[in-house]
Amino acid sequence: MLVDKRGSRTRILQFIHSYLQRHHRPPTVREIQHGCGFRSPRAVSYQLERLEAIGSISRQKNSRGILLRKPLEEGFPIPFFPAIPAGPPAPMQEPEVDSVRLTPEFLGISDRSACFAVRVRGSSMVGAGILDGDLALIEKRPPREGQIVAALIDGECTLKRLILDPAHGFILRSENPAFADLLPARDLAIQGVLIAVLRKVT
Repeated sequence: MLVDKRGSRTRILQFIHSYLQRHHRPPTVREIQHGCGFRSPRAVSYQLERLEAIGSISRQKNSRGILLRKPLEEGFPIPFFPAIPAGPPAPMQEPEVDSVRLTPEFLGISDRSACFAVRVRGSSMVGAGILDGDLALIEKRPPREGQIVAALIDGECTLKRLILDPAHGFILRSENPAFADLLPARDLAIQGVLIAVLRKVT
């Protein structure tokens, strides 16, 4: 799964906040790199430059000179561990526990006022991991080809992948071979782009 730049910056801010609470000093670039899973210090430095440009942090000329300038968005923190094997079981380790703060920004929502939720009904998107009963978070923003969107096609609503077909223009495609592509007879209106899927596991 790809993480956009806004998600990376939110992750960095949450790590800095958590590190300050635990150690009473700011983290270094390399500590942020390892704590947030970046491949290189340069990738962290780039995101720190962007955070400084938008006023979220300020930096001084020392290795721990990162200061938060804006409070984090309200939410609730939960413990965060770097990984859990989903293949063969691995020996239990005791990593240093971090935390993540669940906020709209953490989920990838850039504009709260443009976001809405809808309950998924049906099995047409199972190939994308979207199941009947899931809660889909949608943000009203211009879509890109290939994204999953909430759409009105000829006055009826649906959740499908937006595809540009050379012969027909934009069509809606399911992620289940039992469902055919949807071609608008009159009109196609995109209501928003899928941002996240929430599922309660019982």
